[in-house]
Amino acid sequence: MSISENERNQVWERYHGKEDSAIDPFGDEITKDDFVVDHIYPESKGGSDDIENLIPMSEESNQEKDDDLEGTINGYNFIVEKKSGSYGNIIGILYVDGEQVSL
Repeated sequence: MSISENERNQVWERYHGKEDSAIDPFGDEITKDDFVVDHIYPESKGGSDDIENLIPMSEESNQEKDDDLEGTINGYNFIVEKKSGSYGNIIGILYVDGEQVSL
């Protein structure tokens, strides 16, 4: 996926507002300048590039999550639920240890 700087900033602000640093869903520290954009519902499985399907994550968490729809990362159990987005695109809802973390 090719994402513009503007889209990258929108993903960050959607989850972390004006904060300069935060903790990703799997406990890794990320900063506004050092994170990757993850597809909640994997692009390889039909997930869209819509902002509803994107979340800021550490590179390590992103690599471990890969295209999995469930698993464990850093001791956190996750599951991704498939859903139809605002425009009918496929998006995912991310749950970590039973709590919804995606917006």
